[in-house]
Amino acid sequence: MKVMFLNPAFGRGFCKSARWFAKSRGRVQRHPDYLCTAIAVLEREGHNCRFVDGAAKELSIDETKAEIQAFKPDMVVIQATTPSIYSDIEYARMCKETLGKSCLTVMVGAHVSAEPTDTLLKAAGALDVVARGEYDFTLREVAEGSDLGEIEGISYFADGAVIHNPDRPFIQNLDELPFPAWHHINPYDYHDAGSSTPSSRSWEGGDAMGVAPSASSHRSCTGGATEQGRRSWL
Repeated sequence: MKVMFLNPAFGRGFCKSARWFAKSRGRVQRHPDYLCTAIAVLEREGHNCRFVDGAAKELSIDETKAEIQAFKPDMVVIQATTPSIYSDIEYARMCKETLGKSCLTVMVGAHVSAEPTDTLLKAAGALDVVARGEYDFTLREVAEGSDLGEIEGISYFADGAVIHNPDRPFIQNLDELPFPAWHHINPYDYHDAGSSTPSSRSWEGGDAMGVAPSASSHRSCTGGATEQGRRSWL
């Protein structure tokens, strides 16, 4: 299956992949390790994936549409946040209008995990599936064409009603996950004007980037929300 991962822009300098979703004073753009990990999971299974980070590259919706028209995906995975949710839904609607109803649109992120019903209702047909919480293996099952009724951790419409399948158990052994698919990004798109060290993602004079190698208790962090809902920085 051809799968496009989309991190839509929401104005200049808005970051959607950090612990909080905002336009920071340093105009920080954090690298999308969670999305790149999910891409790696699908690529390991033989799926053809492409990643468009509109937030980091500040792509307009028309520029994003051109990327979609060129790739012609069977499924589009859209990262959403609370401040940008209405804009993110419009991107999902654009995908449907561009590719037709046969293209499966899926949203991931902390906001849609907390508000799957509200998100699906607001999308009004533009969104097929919400993947709640950790979505790596959930997206794999969706891409494999599994019956939606059998996939843990998703919400969707069926017979005019919103259906919430049981939560997917958290991944207990993160070593089951492949290394993030960094080949889909340009590290120099991710910067931090307030820092001068590679570990803080300035990329000035360094080539390091971080991953989340461990897990914390669910919802135990008060310093911000991770899009996966569980894995966090040490």
